[in-house]
Formats: sequence, C-alpha cells, structure tokens
Amino acid sequence: MKYKHLRIISIASAISLLGIIISQSFWLKKTLDVAEKQFNHRANQMLDDVVAELQTYTDTSNYVIQQSQNENLNIFDVIDTFLLNELVTKYAVYHQLDSNFSYGLVTTVNSKIIFAKNNFSILHEAEAYKVCLSCLWHKEYIHLSVYFPNKEKNVFGKMTLWVGLSGVFLFTTVAAFIFIIFSFYKQKRLAEIKNDFINNMTHELKTPLATISVSAEVLKSIYKETGNDRIGKYSNIIFNENNRMRNLVDKVLNVATLERGLLTIDKEEFDIHDTIYKVVESFCFETCQSPVEVNYIFEAENKIIFADKFHLRNILNNLVDNAVKYSSNKPEITIKTKNIEGFMQISVMDKGKGIPKDSLHKVFDKFYRVPSGNIHNVKGFGLGLYYVKTMVNSHNGKVEIDSTVNKGTEISVFFPQ
Repeated sequence: MKYKHLRIISIASAISLLGIIISQSFWLKKTLDVAEKQFNHRANQMLDDVVAELQTYTDTSNYVIQQSQNENLNIFDVIDTFLLNELVTKYAVYHQLDSNFSYGLVTTVNSKIIFAKNNFSILHEAEAYKVCLSCLWHKEYIHLSVYFPNKEKNVFGKMTLWVGLSGVFLFTTVAAFIFIIFSFYKQKRLAEIKNDFINNMTHELKTPLATISVSAEVLKSIYKETGNDRIGKYSNIIFNENNRMRNLVDKVLNVATLERGLLTIDKEEFDIHDTIYKVVESFCFETCQSPVEVNYIFEAENKIIFADKFHLRNILNNLVDNAVKYSSNKPEITIKTKNIEGFMQISVMDKGKGIPKDSLHKVFDKFYRVPSGNIHNVKGFGLGLYYVKTMVNSHNGKVEIDSTVNKGTEISVFFPQ
C-alpha cells in the first residue's frame, strides 16, 4: 500500500472515529436530558398531587370567608403542617423521587420562609420545585418549595452503568485505533526497509550474474573450438542456471517497481500470435530440460493487441513457466486465444497437479505458494502470478483461474481491444 493511500485511510478512519465519539456523546447527553426532564415532570406532578389532596382535607370556601372577615387568621389555620409532611413524603415515594428532601412554605413577594422542614433554607429556593397555594390561602401569595439535594445523583444514578460502559467502549476503541495505526505505520516502515534491502541486493546481483553469463559464453566458445564434452556440459549448466537466476532477479525487480509506483506502460500494436510463438521458443530454448508439448488453439480472428509488449511477454513467460513447473515429467500445455466481448482472451492450460479450491483465491497474492508440506521440488518466490495480475490490472484487464486437483489448471488473461 502506498504511503499516500495509508495516510488517506488513517485520516478517514480518524474522522470516522471522531464522528462516532461525537454521535455517542450527543445521544448520551440527549438521554441524560430526557432523564432529567422525567425527574422534573415527576416532581411537578408530586406537588400537584399534594395540593389536590390538601384541598380535599380543607373546606376552602369556609376559609375564604374567614380570611376576608378575620385578619388574625394565618395560613397554619388553613394548612396542617403534619398533614403536609405526610402528603409530601407519600407522593415523593409514589412518584419514585428521592426520599432525601427538604421543603418549606415561602412568601412569593419577598421570599420569606414561614415554615421549613429538614433544614430547608433560602439557598435551596433557586433549585427547588414550587407550587402556588393560592387555592388554599388568599391573603397573600405563598408557595410550597421542595428541594432534592441529591437530584443529580438520582437522575444520573440509573444511567451510571450505561455511561460507564459507553466510556469504557469509547476508550477501548480509541486506544485500539491508535495502537493499530501505529502498528500499521511501523509495519509499513519495516516493509519499506525490507523492500529496500531486497532491491539493493538484487541490483547488486545483476553485476556478478552478467559476469557469469559472459564467462559461460567464453566457455561455450572454447567448447566449440576444442570439442571437449566436459567443458560443453558444464558451460551449458552454468549458462542455463545463470539465466534462471537472472529471471528470478528480474521478477523481484519488477515487483519492486510495481510497489514503488514507478511502472510505466508503453502500449503499442502487435501480433499476439507471433509474440506467443517467440515467447514459447525462447522459453524452451533457455530453460526446458525435458521435451514440452505445446498445443496452439488460436481462435482470435483479430490477432492485433494494443498493450505493452515487454510486460506482455513477461506475463506469457510467467504463465508458461508455471504450466511447465507444475506439470508431470512430460509437460503438455495448451495456449488459446479468443476475441470475446471487446477483449483478447489468452489462456494457458496444463495437465498438472492442479490447485486446491481453498488456495485459488490466494495464488495471486505476493509471495504466496500453494502448501506442499516438506516437499520443495518446485522452485520460485511466489511472485509470478502476483506480477501477472498486477500487470493485467494496469492494462484495465482481468484474470480468471480454473483448476481441478490432479487434472490441471487454466489461467486466462483478458486485455481490452
């Protein structure tokens, strides 16, 4: 993954996580607001119920007449404080309010406390719940104030578990996100160091490989002059193995070029059938130690393709190389072309050991090789099909694979025409 893409993903993930935190905080606040409104509603309902029941115990019409005729009559002649205490306690419990409360009778005009219970003071008046007693007392405005000192505890107490769990989940998510991002960048850095090492190593190998190739050519010329079979045998071994090593180094360098985003595609028109013939001829001449039977089924009427010729040759070479490597002692491969729905289809089929179904979707991954236990009779780095898929995708094409164990494998690449 490119650093630019990694940075975009990190920023997008951070924004998403921040959005989740903000959303969670918003809904948590909304829930707490609803809980507080419910408490306020129950408190006001309690006061209404207290006043309503006080009226049932008081002959208000008689006291209205007395209040107008007798100036010495006070509110305590109308309201029984013992009864008031019983009613406030009763309805506080009924409406599921806190049993720890204080209340008082307060004059509305000058906020003078004329009766207090449970240490009610004027300091509590601002946060107290109030109800006017004008229906019971008409000489002046007096209201009943009830204060709940543990209101917040009562409101938030029922939410404590959910608030705590939300906090734990959010903290865990943030911590996990930070850990993953740091680990991701660390792994990215280690991968870059590893790739740099491999790139430098493969570049350094190019020089001795070129020297070995020249030396093998010299030995082969000596063999032609002297006719020494021993020199001819070993010079061919050196030449072929050197070419195999050079191909492996080229694969590693090609993959490094892909990962660094330095790949250039130079498309041109050319004859795909002619290119296939040349690739197979070159392949078998350099590396095949046993005869390979190659069948050609060229059904493409339009054999001209518009693609990068160099990379297309590498793609074909990788497909043919795999078909030969994973075949029996007498490899038989079939190469087929076909024009289909605006694409040039190129298929390479073999009659080898095939690929298990659980590995089919992994064979195009970098460095992946189908597990074969402790048997390592097939050489390679697991880069061939990764290169094939990457290059085909860069041409806006596609790759398909079909395989049956012990029957063979068919890999098809599609290039747009």
